[in-house]
Amino acid sequence: RDQPRKDINYWLMGVQSFLWNGLTWTILVVAIVYGTLWIDASFEDDCADLFFTDDPQLMEWESKGEYVKVFNRYNIFVVDSLKSANSASRVSVDRTLLVVHGFPTSSVDFAPSLTRLHERFDRVILVDLPGFGLSDKPACLAYSLQEYADVLLAVWAQRNVTGGHLMLHDMGDSVGEELLVRADRGQLPAFLQPTESTHAAQVFPSVTFNNGGMHIELASLRVSQYLLRVPVFSRLFSHLFNEFVFRRQIRSILGSPDALSEADLTTMWQAILHKNGWRRIPQTIKYIDDRYRFQNARLIPTRTALSMPVHVLWGRLDTVAPLAIASAVMADLPSDSSTLTLLDAGHFAMLENPMNWADAVLNFYQSCHKPSSGWCSVIDQALLSE
Repeated sequence: RDQPRKDINYWLMGVQSFLWNGLTWTILVVAIVYGTLWIDASFEDDCADLFFTDDPQLMEWESKGEYVKVFNRYNIFVVDSLKSANSASRVSVDRTLLVVHGFPTSSVDFAPSLTRLHERFDRVILVDLPGFGLSDKPACLAYSLQEYADVLLAVWAQRNVTGGHLMLHDMGDSVGEELLVRADRGQLPAFLQPTESTHAAQVFPSVTFNNGGMHIELASLRVSQYLLRVPVFSRLFSHLFNEFVFRRQIRSILGSPDALSEADLTTMWQAILHKNGWRRIPQTIKYIDDRYRFQNARLIPTRTALSMPVHVLWGRLDTVAPLAIASAVMADLPSDSSTLTLLDAGHFAMLENPMNWADAVLNFYQSCHKPSSGWCSVIDQALLSE
């Protein structure tokens, strides 16, 4: 007689457990959805409670540049060593350097090297892409690689740029490759590419790729980079994202944890906070999805056919964009026009050791740029195999 009663008790306990677990999961899901919707609503207001940084390094950097309005709407911060765009005709394409920064930082990454770059270039132009640094960070942009390229072209048009050498880093590698795709297909605007027969190398005489996810399948993405791309968690996680987490993640991809000063890390973080940029992180990080989407069909095919000299300048101690990516990129490029330089640095070589980084940039041009005999190719396979 006791056995049926025990069976009923077990059944009732199972039902109770099922209902309790179901209720728990329902409450959790509702909380996440409600929290995400609430955070989404707070993220959509571009003007409410904007934070403006007073970081000394950023303020000094801002004093060197100006704001350019693109699409009659967005203010984009630009540092152009040629103060007057009307003087642009005096500077040749070969003496112009166009710099594109990476995620999640900004053009100020290159500030320590700017003086050295002027040893080779008469004009250096650095732009904070929308969503980054001192530029506007609106909610309504797609923050796609294509849109970043459009913004750069709009800025360059206003600054009377007719071309220049490309200096790319991290996300900037992918944005630059989008520009190279357009140049290869004759799809650049007329101020850069007057005719479809204007060769890409006439617009961009050389390209330097710094550490970035150019073979995204080989990148060692952080957990946060995955969570920020999951719709349910992205807003919630970015709301919890703080300076401690940021500093820890940046230090993890440096050549050594103390390679950057506390002031440098503070400047990076303040640039993210400026104009509430932390709200845009779930959008700006979508470039990784674009990288997956367009890499094999659009970006790599153009890379393999590049005719201009290409410099792969890599911090070989980087743990997020490891040396395997540099090796894969070199394998893609035509061997007679590509050069590899490896530095004892991590992901931010231009900040970790600005002098060594600038030396590598200048050596590429001084030792390889020989108008009478073309460009040299220096590929250190021994270093690649380490």
